[in-house]
Amino acid sequence: MTAPLYAAGLALRRWQMLTLVILTCLLAMPLQAEVVYYRYKDANGMTVLGSSVPPELARQGYQVVNIRGRVIREIAPALTEAELAEKERLKREAAEARRKQIERREQDRTLLQLYRTPADAERARDRRLQELQALIQFKKNHLNSLTKDLMQYEAKAAEIERLGRQIPQAVMIDIDRTQKSIGTLETEINEAERQASAVEAEFVTIISRLEYLQTLQDQ
Repeated sequence: MTAPLYAAGLALRRWQMLTLVILTCLLAMPLQAEVVYYRYKDANGMTVLGSSVPPELARQGYQVVNIRGRVIREIAPALTEAELAEKERLKREAAEARRKQIERREQDRTLLQLYRTPADAERARDRRLQELQALIQFKKNHLNSLTKDLMQYEAKAAEIERLGRQIPQAVMIDIDRTQKSIGTLETEINEAERQASAVEAEFVTIISRLEYLQTLQDQ
């Protein structure tokens, strides 16, 4: 290799190394941040463009724009106390709605474990009502019997009084005991009838819900 060619090659390699060093330095330098401005309303409602936003006006919201006036970011106004209260109320309502939804799903799961179809629920209702009606009828029969007994005791007491004699203690005890038994039976009958009405109302809701769930499953 001749001297001129060697010198030229050496110069080229030096230039390439210098170029690589310069590029490396440029890449290592941080990029200059873009100049931004802040657009906001002053106390008189006039639009102002400045390098910063006064703290007392920042709550009203403002825009960050570049040197060409393009909006880079927009800061919404701070919420008022009324708006914060409304936001909190909506948050509580949403949480309550989610809680009820979870509770409803759990209730549906339990319901479907008890009754697979509306017909199953109807059969269960009828069995329960038959049991209550049988109980009511039994107590009514007993009530009729006690009422007849009371009439006899009272007739006997009245007959003794007409004869001018004192009513025996045993007769008075029979009358008192029978009256108490009648009162107890009447209370029990009323309670059984109330239960029967409650069962009918309860199964109206249950059957309606099962029909709705069955419709969802069929879709």
